[in-house]
Amino acid sequence: MIPLKGKEGLPHVVGKDIQNVFQNLFKQRGKWRREVQKHVARYYTADAPRAGNSRKMVVCMADGRMHHGGLCDRLRGFVSVYSVCKAMGIDFRIYFRHPFRLEDYLLPNAVDWTVDDAEMCYNSRDAMPLFCGTNGTHVEQGFQRLWLRQNFAKDYRQVHVYTNAHIAAGKRFKPLFEELFKPSEALSRAVDGVLRETGGPFVAVTCRFQQLLGDFKEGDGQYEVLPPEERRRLMERCLQAIERIHGASGKQGGLPVLLTSDSVGFLDHATARLPYVHRVPGSLTHMDYESHSPAGAQLKSFADLLALGHAERVLLLKTGKMYNSGFPRIGALIGGKPFKLVRF
Repeated sequence: MIPLKGKEGLPHVVGKDIQNVFQNLFKQRGKWRREVQKHVARYYTADAPRAGNSRKMVVCMADGRMHHGGLCDRLRGFVSVYSVCKAMGIDFRIYFRHPFRLEDYLLPNAVDWTVDDAEMCYNSRDAMPLFCGTNGTHVEQGFQRLWLRQNFAKDYRQVHVYTNAHIAAGKRFKPLFEELFKPSEALSRAVDGVLRETGGPFVAVTCRFQQLLGDFKEGDGQYEVLPPEERRRLMERCLQAIERIHGASGKQGGLPVLLTSDSVGFLDHATARLPYVHRVPGSLTHMDYESHSPAGAQLKSFADLLALGHAERVLLLKTGKMYNSGFPRIGALIGGKPFKLVRF
């Protein structure tokens, strides 16, 4: 029973929680400003060439001058900023140059978001860099939206945004994503290939280990790697969870399972052990930490993400120190499919 009086009472606890949330959010704005000063402000000078655009444009940045997050951090930020620009009637662009060009995998669809290097302005009178991060508090989306709207309204011809904001959530995400993006020919072929292999309806399962299994580089190597026997036990527990999902998938014999993971070793192990498990072929890398990726690594990441959106439902498995990843959540949003976190 929850006590209702005193310092342990519900009103006190809720009040402290609200106070902490709002203090955190207001402190975040100072942190966001410091991020700009630390990483990108020096590139904007008064003697740089002036902006050539007459209409204000907001440009989502992925230029390698600061950490941008992984694929889903970037895409959710782009869609979020686009939702604000669309509401405000502001031209929207994406400047994605690090560690590859976004157009290699995703092309403009209904909105031409491309911008040439020559169009980019770094004159401090015409262009302003902006950072908007995410810290997971409950009221964060409203503050992110307000922060972006306030800064987009300032008297600059270009606003360059570094962000992983998550404003456009729920059912809004899919139509906004489809207005912005369509897959390249190579990406379409990769997704079509896995759809042919599954042969019809399937469920999707994601297992995100970071460095626990020792075959994926996360960050600067500061993440834990499990001893060999603990790795084996963790993989076995995940396989057992996949078997339970397959057995309860609502079809005699079970639906095929599309498995995505940051561990190629686990993908190899699962597909060898379970004949109904399928994967997108290729190696993997984290785009924010690997400037020189193996051939096909980025294509696999994009294909994994878009293939998730074709599943009947998308599930993220988590036990112990496994990571509560946003990757399958964004994949489900892209396809407008249900998502569930499965703790076991």
